[in-house]
Amino acid sequence: MTPEAARRLLASLGARPVSGAGGLELQRDASADPPRLVDAELRESRRLEVRAVPDGQAARVDAFLDGRQASQVIAHAGLVPLVHGHVGAVIRARHDRTLSTWRASQTTAIYLPRTVVAPDVWARCAEVTEVVDTSRDAADGPQHPLAWADRAYHQVQAAREALEHALAAEWVATQGGLLYVDGGIGKDDRVATSPQVVGVIKSHRTLYVAGDAVGLLASLRAGERTTAFAITSPRRTTVLSWYLRLRDPDGREPLFGLVRLEVATREGAAAGELTAHLDAISRGVLAERAPVALPDRRWAVMSYGIRDCEEYLRAVMA
Repeated sequence: MTPEAARRLLASLGARPVSGAGGLELQRDASADPPRLVDAELRESRRLEVRAVPDGQAARVDAFLDGRQASQVIAHAGLVPLVHGHVGAVIRARHDRTLSTWRASQTTAIYLPRTVVAPDVWARCAEVTEVVDTSRDAADGPQHPLAWADRAYHQVQAAREALEHALAAEWVATQGGLLYVDGGIGKDDRVATSPQVVGVIKSHRTLYVAGDAVGLLASLRAGERTTAFAITSPRRTTVLSWYLRLRDPDGREPLFGLVRLEVATREGAAAGELTAHLDAISRGVLAERAPVALPDRRWAVMSYGIRDCEEYLRAVMA
């Protein structure tokens, strides 16, 4: 169901539609994710160190995975926002230097609080499209209108992540090549434990360093990486991670050209074997700097393969 069709449906049920063709695009409040430092458990060395990635055979990237989400407030029931969410994900595989779609998926839904809207609004929407209850697991009692919008945003985000995880899990279950994932991999055990996946994180609201090691990140030059550490959490599978500088930050902000990589842990691996593996993955990611992902403003940390995924999703989700 398109946003326009959902808007017409809700208007027929007494909701007040948002004027204009596009609706109000939901944006995540940056204050919900404050910058922070997290001290991580070191795995490759006794202290975090900078190492040049040596020449050698690179891990070959065979496919790229990315997702996209769009969420619009299309109507209001009183002060409560009713949201149309559209999510998609795609894996683009490389054959003879050409990218083609290996698998893609997309879904749409209306996101509204079942305990707040009139019963006939929920029932009628559920007859014609998927409906997601934003009041599920919410605190009892009245909610601030912006709280409903925030819950809808995060549930749309969760729907996108579920599509990405499903595609990645299908890839590792059926294919033999290395999958380059835009973002972290620890939220899905099937993906996080596979040696066929590398997650590449481009933003750094959370830095996995502490104390004097914060300054060490600024010293990284293109082609250098940190030693690896473990990222652990009760809500995600433990993964190995490290920072890699793709492009020199001269004349730019200190985190320019910096990415953080995630791969499956290699329990029991000898120190030299682990370092060789991480260097090979790093060389593979460094190789994806060309062709440059222009004109995207994130070109310094984005591979062309991920930009290709975004362009595909932008076209099919228009």
